[in-house]
Amino acid sequence: MFKILFWNIKQANIGDSIASLAIENDLDLILLAENNFSHVGNFLGELNKTNYKYSLIQNFSSNDRNVYFRAKSNLINRIEDGLHHTVLHINLPGLPDFNIILVHLISKLFFSSESQFAELAKLNEIILKQETKVQHKRTLLIDDFNMNPFESGMVNSTTLNAVSNRTIASKNSRKVLDNNYYYFYNPMWNFFGDKNKVSGTYYNNKAEHVKHFWNIYDQVLIRPDLIQNFSLDSLKIIDTIQSKPIVTKSGIPNKNKFSDHLPIYFELNI
Repeated sequence: MFKILFWNIKQANIGDSIASLAIENDLDLILLAENNFSHVGNFLGELNKTNYKYSLIQNFSSNDRNVYFRAKSNLINRIEDGLHHTVLHINLPGLPDFNIILVHLISKLFFSSESQFAELAKLNEIILKQETKVQHKRTLLIDDFNMNPFESGMVNSTTLNAVSNRTIASKNSRKVLDNNYYYFYNPMWNFFGDKNKVSGTYYNNKAEHVKHFWNIYDQVLIRPDLIQNFSLDSLKIIDTIQSKPIVTKSGIPNKNKFSDHLPIYFELNI
């Protein structure tokens, strides 16, 4: 199993906590957003105090999306760094290669829903361009979208066309007005409501007439060609590290000690 963690750490210098997560979950790949570059050396130092040895996959530009890989660094190529996205190409020995596109999109705090939609349309073009380049659609999209799975930008055919049902997604594409649009499968829908310990990755209780409170901004989306490799049972929103909570007594992200986002974890059977 290939074990992946994503966390928007909000510039927090919590390398020791990330190292504890690495040990607890036997992580192969650690993807961080808002990982302050000045903290990178400390993060690597903490990670490599473990029995594992991680490498930083070097950025092409000065962004705060950082990738730590527990294997030979030549097995993962950082293909492209844009303002809001990073393209990774992973080629493990004896296994089909696949893409990971790591994204941190614009926030509702500063931009309208219309602007977010426009950025997702641009992202879709980047995804299709990369898939054409490698001549396959074995793609994972992992990110802090700053949007919920049900929002128009996520489900619109011209953006990500991300659906909650793997049977539907397995049809590969759908046609709208004579144009085909490729699906993503979005398993994060499963976390809405109170069946799970936490009901999202980001909490906001600002006094407004329409308020979701819990939001699932941090997500993994899977192309149909990788659905059979994705372990739905492994997918989780993490609220403890080695049995110690990273949420407050009220059960919301402890942004003072960690981040205002919770990390997500999943496994690929490859």
